[in-house]
Amino acid sequence: MWRLRPQVGLAAVAAGVWLAMMTGALTPIEDGLATLRFKALQRAPSHQITVVEIDVPSLRAAGRWPWGRDRFATAIGNLQAAGAKVVAFDVDFSANATAATDKALAEAIGARPGSVILP
Repeated sequence: MWRLRPQVGLAAVAAGVWLAMMTGALTPIEDGLATLRFKALQRAPSHQITVVEIDVPSLRAAGRWPWGRDRFATAIGNLQAAGAKVVAFDVDFSANATAATDKALAEAIGARPGSVILP
């Protein structure tokens, strides 16, 4: 009987931890520890990355979404002319397009192979 007490205690602790995890009771502790880790590992921001966002004012100024692929081809050229070494897109290009706009985008991508990343 006395031999089982450590196993019973261990099982009770494991069940308690599992229950706390499943109910979210440990979330505040986990969030606090994550914040401490991020603060401890904080580095100065890199100025090597610039995010160019398509926001609501851009949509109003440039017109209806989805934009043609030729507009993105122009953006690639403009960004590379401004010094971008790599241009990465997080855009859904599945909308119908014309052969001309497909060609414009393909040419912009092909102008500097490996410098444009698509989803």
